[in-house]
Amino acid sequence: MKAHDCDVMLTTMLAVAIRNILPEKVRRAIMSLCFFFNAISQKVIDETTLDDLEKNFFHTICLLEAYFPPSFFDVFVHLMVHLVWEIRYLGPMFLHHMYPYERFMSTLNKYTKSRVHPEGSMVQGYSTEEVVDWCLDYIDPSNPIGISKSHHEGRLAGIGILGEKTFTPDMNSYRQAHFLVLQHTVEVSPYIDEHKEHLRELNPGRSETWLAKTHMSGFNIWFRDRIQMSDSRIDDALRNLACGPVFTITTYQGYDINGYTFYTIAQDNKSTYQSSSVRIEALDNNLHKTSYYGQIEEIWELTYPDFKVPIFKCRWVQGRKSVTKDMYGFTTVDLKQVGYKEELFVLADQVSQVFYVTDTMDERRHVVLPGKRRVVGVENVVIEEDLNPCDEIPPFGPCIIPVIQESEKTPYLRSDHKEGVTVAKARKKGGKRQAKKR
Repeated sequence: MKAHDCDVMLTTMLAVAIRNILPEKVRRAIMSLCFFFNAISQKVIDETTLDDLEKNFFHTICLLEAYFPPSFFDVFVHLMVHLVWEIRYLGPMFLHHMYPYERFMSTLNKYTKSRVHPEGSMVQGYSTEEVVDWCLDYIDPSNPIGISKSHHEGRLAGIGILGEKTFTPDMNSYRQAHFLVLQHTVEVSPYIDEHKEHLRELNPGRSETWLAKTHMSGFNIWFRDRIQMSDSRIDDALRNLACGPVFTITTYQGYDINGYTFYTIAQDNKSTYQSSSVRIEALDNNLHKTSYYGQIEEIWELTYPDFKVPIFKCRWVQGRKSVTKDMYGFTTVDLKQVGYKEELFVLADQVSQVFYVTDTMDERRHVVLPGKRRVVGVENVVIEEDLNPCDEIPPFGPCIIPVIQESEKTPYLRSDHKEGVTVAKARKKGGKRQAKKR
């Protein structure tokens, strides 16, 4: 495997794969090693946590020495001890990975036309490409050679890529989709507050839950009538929004937006990749930020007079018992427990992509792993987080490092020495040097 494959295995997959195998303390020792590499691979690292991170890693190495044979410990295992110091001096690890050099070597290998003089072929091929690239600056600067173009170029705003169709939805789904767009439009916010206050005045004894459901079911019509009865100072875009989208909906099986490629569940079943799993952060009834997990069932593109809005119809996992966090810091979900059927839709530009891996401890559940995207430099993007307000899934929680008991039998724990430093006494006249242990 290449360096990138090993990095993905160590930081993500290995800890998930061994959740149900090996003795408990051996498993926790290996997981602690995986969590260490996952923590130092993050784009943002808190400097105040580096000391504790280094200390826990020293304990992890000691545990590995107790459970693994001496032949396991070569110089590469020792070099891991210095990784935290490298971060202090050089910054986060992703800034000095070996991946760019491996990719560049792969590019140079393609220039090799003569096995007798491979280095000369590389120099000649790279020089020729530089000359042609320099010439293209005066011909067509928008299409440089030698740099692979991201398949997300021109798609960050959203575009359907697979299985375009049109259909007529039922009224309930149409109402929910239109209400979602209104709810997330800044210009509509004053009208939302006005409608809620209007419902409270008409129904003083009703609960907030009843008011929320009534608001969801009746706001679309109330807002349309409210805008139509207003004076001419209302913006035309707001009037078009109040009228609602075209009743004939365009659907897709695949959609590219914000650097992610999303598929529906039906398309996922035909593919070798998993692209239908999503996560969104929203406020619950207690105004606490909560993560919700689901799978995309349908991809809609609502057509308004002046613009189009892509939305996802998802099958959401019911919260509480169906979304849990175990003692290792993994988030697990039960995809069969479906909930939130009154709020199936979500804006496509507000979700992030995740992956569900079958939990080896309980096959009914799935472990949630974060998705990755590389959009920096695409369409002049500088800060990747600006494309999506949804926060990244935090790294795995700190693993509880086991303690070796005195009565515990460990196959490779050394017991043939005692801690101490042996020093030599000063030589006496006519006498021999004596060793002393302190």
